[in-house]
Parts: sequence; structure tokens; C-alpha cells
Amino acid sequence: MNRRVNVLLSTFNGEKFLPELLDSLKRQSHEDWLLSVRDDGSTDGTLEILKIYRSSFPGMRISTGTNIGVIDSFFTLLRDGDPSCSFFAFCDQDDVWKPDKLADAVRCLSKVDIKGPALYCSRVEYVNEELKTTGFSRIPRRVGFGNALVENISSGCTFVLNSEARRLIISALPGSAIMHDWWCYLVVSCFGVVRYDPNPQVLYRQHGKNAVGGTASRWRNFSHRASRFLKNPGGMYRVTDQGRELALRFGGSINRENAATLAAFLRSKSRLSTRFRYALSPMGVWRQSRVDTFILRILILLGRY
Repeated sequence: MNRRVNVLLSTFNGEKFLPELLDSLKRQSHEDWLLSVRDDGSTDGTLEILKIYRSSFPGMRISTGTNIGVIDSFFTLLRDGDPSCSFFAFCDQDDVWKPDKLADAVRCLSKVDIKGPALYCSRVEYVNEELKTTGFSRIPRRVGFGNALVENISSGCTFVLNSEARRLIISALPGSAIMHDWWCYLVVSCFGVVRYDPNPQVLYRQHGKNAVGGTASRWRNFSHRASRFLKNPGGMYRVTDQGRELALRFGGSINRENAATLAAFLRSKSRLSTRFRYALSPMGVWRQSRVDTFILRILILLGRY
């Protein structure tokens, strides 16, 4: 197996921070990789910056299109990825990669001892616009399918998929997903192996234009979740919608254990009595903190999930 990585970069009006990201890609200690960029309808100088850097990245491919949003843009990149590559890495325009990010991901995935879909992701180091550290993301206690149904464990900018994971995901792209990275975690955890690296590999820049943000502050994280819940009374995260999408796309091939977990989760929303019994049971789904799992139980009782 070769160790070539296809780095998948989606851009949109990213001229402010894009050069720092591209410079960090040039510093990668793993040298066998190529860059594929899809610009999602930028109106600033993003495309000019990409053309300037083209000479620094042999084999670099740049495609342009209308604005379809970050989720579909990344799925398009994954679908159109170079089939000669063994690994596929999502890349955000406003972050900075640490030099060993690709090397550590490839090393980790190459050690997976079973054939099939595998996903690597890592901790991130939160930084401000000037790249000064503000904190670190929390390390998950336990990863797995039951968690993926109700929570994403890391940022997509850290995700690296092996070729089997890519083939599986693009074989049945979702009509609706909360985020592209969460969908990948959900699918791979259902059918394969997820490896989490506790070492932060990406400087995750926090600024006012993040498509999706994160924070090291538990109170700010809680406030953010509460705000989303209040603004969207139909459901805090639409996790059951995403679960139904998984059942629709892959239901016939899910193993017995995961199929039972998914069916119980989806069935729980049918009526109050079912939600009550489910919320007071071991459930089979969990979030990374006990407080968040307790909040999840309350949301299940309320039917807001």
C-alpha cells in the first residue's frame, strides 16, 4: 500500500488566513501527498492566492463552482478524490497544521490491524486570530457508534480517512447531514475503526467567520448548545434525522449490534412513554461528559433530539 495522501481543501472567501494554512502544508514532514481544492464561489482574492501557490504543490488541482455550502463542498471533494491515494484528509482554509500532522495520521492508520474503513482524528489547539493559544479541545473518554449517533468527537480539519472509508462514504452520500465530518464519524464508527490522537495536530483558529466553531471553555460550550436549542425548538442537533439518514443509506448492511442500537434510538422518539423508558435505560448512546449525557436524557424526554 502506498502512503500517498489526498488533502481536500474547501475554500470560500478565505483570503485573510489562507496563506498561513498553505504555508503550513508546505512544512509537512510527510512528503507523499497532493492537494485538491474546491472553491465554493469566492468573491475575494482566494482564487488568486491559490494560483500563486500552485507552483509550490506539484499535482495541485483547483476546481470552482457555485456556492453549495461547506458540507456538500467537502463531499464533492471526497467523491472526486484521487483514487490512486490511500488516504484522504479534510482541510479547512483558516487553520494551521503542525508539521507532523499527516505523518502521524498515516502512521496511525497504517497500523490498523483489520481491513476495512478507518478514520483518524485528533485533538486541536484553539488559537485566536494571531495564532496565540487559548486552550485545547477535550479528549473523548470513549469513542464508538453509540457516541457518534449523538455527538461528534473532533473537528473535520483533523480527519484523515483511509481509501476503504472513502469508498464506503461516497457509495451512499447523505441527502442531509449535520456536518460532513460528523457523518464520516457516524459511518466509519458503524462499519469500521476510529482512532483518536490525543496530541493536538491542528491550530484551530477562532474568529467571527468560522463556519463551525469550538471552544475550550465548558461554560461557553454549554451556552452555545443552549442557544442553539432555544433557537431551534424542533430539535437541538437533529440527531435522529441524521440517524434515519444512516438507516436509509446503509440499513441493510449494518451489523446486528449497531442495528439494534440505531433502531432503539430512532424508535424512542415515537411517543412519550417510549421516550420515558428509553431515557431512564442504559440507552446505548452516550456523550463524552456525564453532564452532557444527562442533558441528552432530558432532551429525549422532551422529544428535542
